[in-house]
Amino acid sequence: IQQAGAAIRLANDYQTHRREMAECKVNAWVIQQAAHRARGLGGPAADQAARRDIVEFLQAEIARCEAIYGACRTDTGYPETAIINNVRFSCDFYDKYDFIIQ
Repeated sequence: IQQAGAAIRLANDYQTHRREMAECKVNAWVIQQAAHRARGLGGPAADQAARRDIVEFLQAEIARCEAIYGACRTDTGYPETAIINNVRFSCDFYDKYDFIIQ
């Protein structure tokens, strides 16, 4: 569950980072961007490095979810299937849309 939550959170942060920065909210992108700036990268370079980091982190978390799904099975298979399907759906959703509650 922890890896599923991390994957979904990273997918959300990747898609919503511009809006959330404008709203002065902190997310993984902002944290990574600040870390790169602290190491001396400026403007667009820090932004690109943060983007690469988030993509790498997200891909790693999805891979962990897939590995856990393949290794851990309940008698019915329902809980783990629901979790991995939620990860897949959410990451696909955030790849296309910015979820905004109005």
